Amino acid sequence: MVSVTTDEVENLIDEGIAYIDVRTIEEFEDGHLPAAFNIPLRLTATPEMQSNPDFLSVFSAHFEKTQKLILGCKAGSRSALAIKLLREAGYEHLLDMSAGYMGSKNAFGQFTPGWHAEGREIEMGGEVQQSYAHLKSRAKL
Repeated sequence: MVSVTTDEVENLIDEGIAYIDVRTIEEFEDGHLPAAFNIPLRLTATPEMQSNPDFLSVFSAHFEKTQKLILGCKAGSRSALAIKLLREAGYEHLLDMSAGYMGSKNAFGQFTPGWHAEGREIEMGGEVQQSYAHLKSRAKL
């Protein structure tokens, strides 16, 4: 898996590479990277998160398997899992913003700040076209 820093993500987005946020709908609406698409790996229909049964089908309806894409989540674990699932489905060029939106700790307990923790620009709510509800409806599931 190829990890990218927040600086690299900012440059890649400027180049037109899509960023897919795999956090829950609620997390996405509370704040996300500008121009991010939301396809949650997990849903919060119950107090405990459950897998999104439509993750792969919605993802594949909008993104080509040969397209270069960046994935991110809150702290890196969900995006790593999403990349594993997408690689198994045939996606080739996936990048992981491993520090995530909030930041992550490595095996030694050292904190790496994520997008929001660095004070970078964020959006709240979001463009309808970037929302999971819109992406799912367009996937015709």
